[in-house]
Amino acid sequence: QGNIVIEKKGIYAIENYITSRRLMYMQVYQHKTVLGADKLMRSIFRRVRHLADTKAIKLIFPSPALEYFIRKKPSAKRGITPDMLRQYTLLDDNDVLLSIKYWQFNEDPILADLCTRFLSRKFLRTTFTRQDADAPTREKLAGLTAAALRKNGLPHDADAVSYYLFFDQSRNEAYKYENESIWILDDPKTAVEFSKATETKNILALAQTVVKPFVVHMKDVAI
Repeated sequence: QGNIVIEKKGIYAIENYITSRRLMYMQVYQHKTVLGADKLMRSIFRRVRHLADTKAIKLIFPSPALEYFIRKKPSAKRGITPDMLRQYTLLDDNDVLLSIKYWQFNEDPILADLCTRFLSRKFLRTTFTRQDADAPTREKLAGLTAAALRKNGLPHDADAVSYYLFFDQSRNEAYKYENESIWILDDPKTAVEFSKATETKNILALAQTVVKPFVVHMKDVAI
């Protein structure tokens, strides 16, 4: 009750959808270039927030809506106000791109470098690993990153390194049958959870969570 139920003849369409969803995760959302660009973008805005908080360097915000979220740090968890909603609806890709174009000329060397890398598509590199990096490996890569930053004339302390080196995991869950069930109408009065339908035994394989550790790093750093 309260769930959407698919007729049995739609089983193969659902199976194809779930298969396509897994492929989208593998080939698009978790593509190496996308992961590297995502970390670079996150580094840009983490640096902008840091500079806005410390007020050590003047920041130009060509987008008032973006400045609102950077400086005021509103949170939906604390409640969505009419002003927050209005500012959010004013945001789009142009606000972000124009701001990055301004910030590439900022006097802060880290912010300027991050923005220049993004605009010139010199993204950070993503390397998938067999297992999570242990402490010695992380320390070694941090040292190599610091050396690469120093070679490029950039700050190379631990804080600077944190903008260029990341250890993370990608998770691919095409179908969560435990809490996001799809129901198939087996007969006029009986609905069966999709993974238990007779024609879809192989869907259990697609429902398995695939976890892949990866490192995002500068291209100057070899792994």
